[in-house]
Amino acid sequence: MKSTIISLGVFQDSGGPTKTIAAFKNAMEAELFSFCDASELHENPLAIPGAQAVVPVSSPILKQLQYSTSRATAAAEVSFAESSIVSCHSFYRYHAIWVNKMSRKYGVPYWFVPHGVLDPWVMSKGKLVKNAYWQLGGARFLKEAVTVICATKAERDKAAEHFDLPDADVLPWPVELVNVDQREEVRAALRERLGIPNDARVLLYFGRLHPMKQPLETIQALAASRARDIHLIVVGNEDGVSLRDCSEVAKISGVEAQVHFIGPVYGDEKYDYLLASDAYVSLSHRENFNHTAAESMAAGLPVVLSPGNDLLSEIKEVGCFFEMESNSVESAAEAIRRFSETPIKEISQMGFCGRQWVAEFLSFERFKTQLNALALKHARK
Repeated sequence: MKSTIISLGVFQDSGGPTKTIAAFKNAMEAELFSFCDASELHENPLAIPGAQAVVPVSSPILKQLQYSTSRATAAAEVSFAESSIVSCHSFYRYHAIWVNKMSRKYGVPYWFVPHGVLDPWVMSKGKLVKNAYWQLGGARFLKEAVTVICATKAERDKAAEHFDLPDADVLPWPVELVNVDQREEVRAALRERLGIPNDARVLLYFGRLHPMKQPLETIQALAASRARDIHLIVVGNEDGVSLRDCSEVAKISGVEAQVHFIGPVYGDEKYDYLLASDAYVSLSHRENFNHTAAESMAAGLPVVLSPGNDLLSEIKEVGCFFEMESNSVESAAEAIRRFSETPIKEISQMGFCGRQWVAEFLSFERFKTQLNALALKHARK
C-alpha cells in the first residue's frame, strides 16, 4: 500500500514534530514532502533522510494558492495521486489546503496529525489570522479528513471540545529506551564540568526557550522552592526567550549559582544531560505529547509536569511524576519542593516505573503495527 506524508519543514530545531514525522515515514515506508520557505531551507537542511522540499514562491497570496516553482510540487502531486492514504501534519499553513484540493481532485483520503495545534491555548493566540485561515479552507480541510490522529487522550479530548472532529484516534508516539549502562560515569563527568556537586539533585529543562514553555518561570520556581540543594540545567535554542534573559532572571532570583545554561544540543549529546540529571521539568502551557519528557522517562527519570503536558493523561497510574496543580510558578515551586524532599530511593523507583512504561507502550514496533492498521482502515478502497 503506497502512502504519502505532507508536512511543514522537517528541521532539526523543530523538535518533537520532526521526530514524529520521521517515525510515521519509517513505519509506513512513505514518501515525504516537506513544504517550507526558501529562507527556511537555506538556514536549515531537512533533517529526515529522503524528505523532498516543496518551496512555494515568496508572495503571500500566491503561496496560499499553492503556486510553486519547486519541481517537488509536481512530484508531490504524482505521489498523492498514486497513494492509498495521505498523512498530513500540522495546520494553519498552505500545505493543508493543498492536501484538501488534491484529495478532492484524485479521490485519495487523508488523515490529519495536528501536533497540538488544536489545543485551546494555541487557539487563543492570533485569532484574527486563524479565523481567516478557517474561511480560506481550513474548516473544510478538517471536516473532510477521514480521522485526526492525536498523541494522547488529553489532546483528543481538548480538541473535541472546540471542533467537530470527523473521527479521532489516539496513538502515542514511539520513543527508544536510552542506554543507561554508563550513567554513573557520564553523570560524574558532566557534573564535574558544570561544577555541580555529585550529591546535589539536578532538574533538567530541555526544549526551546519559548514563552509557551516558560523557561523564565522555571527558574523563578526553583528560587521560590527555596531548595538550595537543587541545580537546574537549561538546554535549548533561543526562540523568543534569550539565554541572557534566563541568566538575568537567575541572578535577580538569587539562584545564579544553581542554574547552568547550555544552549542547543542535538544528536547523541542530549543523552548525557538525561543521564546526569535526577528529574525532568516542564511548566509548558501546551505540550500535546512532549518527546523530551518521554525520553527522560526512557532514561529512568521521574518527570515534573504542568497540566499543559498532555502526556499526564497517559501516565496517571504509572507513578513516575510530580504533578503540578497549575502552570503557575507557585505550583511548580511546590512540586520542586516535593521532589527535593522525596527519598532518593523512591526517586529511583519512580524513574524505573516510567522506563518500564515507555518500554511497553512507546515501542516503535507497537506504533508501527497500530499505525498501519489505521492506514488499512482508512485507505482508498
